[in-house]
Amino acid sequence: MDTNRRSDPESRLLLCFFKSVDHGDFGIEFEEITIIKFKKRIRELSRGPVPIGEKGLYWGTSRLECFLSKTDSAYPGDVDFVLLDRNRDVSGIIEFKKHTKSEPISEQKLGNYYPSPDGRKYDRLAILRDYFDVSIPLLCLYYPTRTSFSEGRLELLAGTNGDLKTSAASNFKLDAAARNDRFLLKKIEKAIEYHYKSQQ
Repeated sequence: MDTNRRSDPESRLLLCFFKSVDHGDFGIEFEEITIIKFKKRIRELSRGPVPIGEKGLYWGTSRLECFLSKTDSAYPGDVDFVLLDRNRDVSGIIEFKKHTKSEPISEQKLGNYYPSPDGRKYDRLAILRDYFDVSIPLLCLYYPTRTSFSEGRLELLAGTNGDLKTSAASNFKLDAAARNDRFLLKKIEKAIEYHYKSQQ
């Protein structure tokens, strides 16, 4: 896309679609469309306008994303973390959520954000989960930005696109003894084990 003309509705961009093929290689299909058609496609796939406020994004992964953030067709959010097992199969999806307020982190929960104001974001994660395998766990990891906090929170989500809910949640320590990758991985592994046991 011509970044100098991105506010021009007739400015054009190239959409690329990656398609897997045999022998470990992949193919690409592409389509050139106007920015106005691209914004319309975002609204259609998002089931309506997607405004995020007049200020938009201060920074983003591209100028296009920042431009769209100031319209009613904000670019869909990304997935934060996809867990793979030893066979490189998807074994879970994690959404990271900053806790910036002074309230206890134990008050952080899906219900604060779903179904409003972030319903579409979480529903998209559920759609992605179902694309891989409807049985894999969907987790939300809340982490504080204030140094006075000594705990984070891990929440296990259940349900379907349009009807998500909390299945289980618990805090975890952020003290010096717990600040290592294995500690958090064990916490996530336990949550995944609980997820599969609760499905039996």
